[in-house]
Amino acid sequence: MERLVEELGDEHSFFLSPQGIADRQALAENALSQVGIGVSVIWTKAGGRIIWIISGGPAEQAGLKSRDLIVAIDGIATTQSTLSEGELFRLLRGSIDSVVTVSVQSGAQPVRDIQIRRRPFSVEASQLIRAERLPTTDIGLLVIDTFELAQTDEYVSAALRSLEEQGPLTGLIIDVRNNLGGSADELLQTLALFIDGGSIGSVRGREEVAPFVIPSGQTLASFKDVPIVVLTSPDSTSGGEVFAAGMQALQRAQIVGLPTAGNTENVVSHGLSDGSEIYLAERIYHLPNGTTIEDRGVQPDLQVDVPW
Repeated sequence: MERLVEELGDEHSFFLSPQGIADRQALAENALSQVGIGVSVIWTKAGGRIIWIISGGPAEQAGLKSRDLIVAIDGIATTQSTLSEGELFRLLRGSIDSVVTVSVQSGAQPVRDIQIRRRPFSVEASQLIRAERLPTTDIGLLVIDTFELAQTDEYVSAALRSLEEQGPLTGLIIDVRNNLGGSADELLQTLALFIDGGSIGSVRGREEVAPFVIPSGQTLASFKDVPIVVLTSPDSTSGGEVFAAGMQALQRAQIVGLPTAGNTENVVSHGLSDGSEIYLAERIYHLPNGTTIEDRGVQPDLQVDVPW
């Protein structure tokens, strides 16, 4: 089923087994526990790109870092031409204390083989949504890696309050370079923290048009006039890039970095009799002016192409 859906070639439709559905729900509820090496990866043509690492987990202890590329697992190449995304994730998992050999490339360095013992770990909301002050400045950095979490806006609000406790901010950087998207409702509720209502466009399918409207009356008063920059990359996908597009279209933020993925389709789930589901891309996001960013991505106001 995974291979069948991949044959569509739209880079957005996907298949989830019953276990995959349970994991997705657990992530939304901030209760996802796994056995593995403690990384989250993006599946790319070159292999599995690490986007974040569990603090104190097996991968971090073995010296792996965010942006490292996993090119093979136990000698099996991880490229899109050799295995499916589900197969890649299953290779990273295993029984407690089992040993896996991960072939890793850091930047342009030679590939190295690292043996890692799999251990239980939990994915916490604080790993996916976090904030800090840039040293010696009054500028805050807010990282939003997903819109999958239920009450994403509440986690964002809590992270921003932690910044405010240290004094007022003169600027805010929102990093969605690793954000692969999630729930449209969570995306709109998060935008409402910075923009008091308004439309960021619509999603359109063959038979319907659904407006994307930001709720009003939910903006954070202390951030009302704070200048904002949103960081983007080619790994900003789906809701991650729609967030950037909305902030740009309503002139609430400057976009800095590289163009986003240009993959803004909305998926619709279709349940199967065994409890698995197929998620098919059936709608595409349109900007307020009616154009799309599909296959083009959000274009930064300031393009900066530097090592991560």
